[in-house]
Amino acid sequence: MQMAPRLLLGIALALFLACLFMDGFYTATANPRDWSPGWGALTAGWMSGALAWWANPVLLASWLGFPFSKIVSAILALGSLALALSFFGTESVMVNSAGTVAAVTGIGPGYWVWLASMVVTILAALAGLASRGGKTTMKT
Repeated sequence: MQMAPRLLLGIALALFLACLFMDGFYTATANPRDWSPGWGALTAGWMSGALAWWANPVLLASWLGFPFSKIVSAILALGSLALALSFFGTESVMVNSAGTVAAVTGIGPGYWVWLASMVVTILAALAGLASRGGKTTMKT
């Protein structure tokens, strides 16, 4: 693996880790930040049925596939970005374990950092393709 793609992938991972400690969204509740830190959305978001949450396992698959196929990694990261962007169509989210829902009132900085981690992953995969002359298999 060349240095630039690895560096970009490291930046993508750092961005993802950073977003876990930032507000991703705000809700119309007494405490608009209840589920908004990224770690809360990551650990409990799957229960809400929100399509956007599925960007996380797809992004993980992109990272895991990065050393083996830059094309597959780029496609998966692009898919995760598309899933994450679907959050713009989310009007309400579950805000507690009882299944209560509340309106989404805003997007926090963590959401944008989360998206940035996906974009940088795409750039890392494309940089890897460019540095290998388009070859898609691992060098032995």
